[in-house]
Amino acid sequence: MALTTPQSPVPAAAMAAAKDLFAELKQERRSVLAHLLFDSREGLSPARDSGGGTSFQRLFETETHLIDLWEERSRGRSYLIGQVYDKAEGAALAPESALLLSLEGTTLYASTEGTEWHLEGVPMGSWTVQLWLDDETIILDAVEVGA
Repeated sequence: MALTTPQSPVPAAAMAAAKDLFAELKQERRSVLAHLLFDSREGLSPARDSGGGTSFQRLFETETHLIDLWEERSRGRSYLIGQVYDKAEGAALAPESALLLSLEGTTLYASTEGTEWHLEGVPMGSWTVQLWLDDETIILDAVEVGA
């Protein structure tokens, strides 16, 4: 005589939640490269603040998003502020995360405030910016900070 273990049926709600989780894990996040549309450093004199620092604005775009990136420079370091906008709706989106990667392997993680992301004390250099949204990662490649 063989021993058998009784099988209990899985509740429908638990099965639906498991299927949803599997579909979410299976779905690959799409990466898109943003292209530079506007750079206030080209042909315009930068705005100066009362502390002697300068401010610059750059606009990037993908097929479905606009990315607004501000750089405030003071004492050899930069403060970056960014926002991502949905082109179709014009609404600002809050990224899941935002980070900068240097060629040397340094990773800086941004803090978020509402739909803005902030990074202070960014050293001069060339950085790759990654913005993680619900279903895709937006990449701003070779962003020159402090140049």
